[in-house]
Amino acid sequence: MKIKVSFLIASLLASASCFAGEKFQVSSFVFTNGELVASPVLVVEEGKTAQVSSEGFNFSVNVKQEDNTAVLLNLVSNNAEFERNTSVIFQIGEKLQLELGEQSFEFLITKVTN
Repeated sequence: MKIKVSFLIASLLASASCFAGEKFQVSSFVFTNGELVASPVLVVEEGKTAQVSSEGFNFSVNVKQEDNTAVLLNLVSNNAEFERNTSVIFQIGEKLQLELGEQSFEFLITKVTN
């Protein structure tokens, strides 16, 4: 009986890891008035939100895979004056540049392999 229970638990853990979402590395560069102010790198699980906060800005990203070559990036950026929500579909491994008022962002998203 002990062996069956152990096997059942191991089977459940193995199947749960199969359902875990893809992980993506989000390399980002944040500019204010053209000056680089931060370059955080995040590892995000698909569909989950990761947030970065620093003096003068904060942003969160959520990544969802669209197909084998593209992702949907949901970006929420905040500063003292406003909050912006932006959604963009772009190619995995290609740089994306976004201009949002005085701030601009560059993102490069790649898949994390286990």
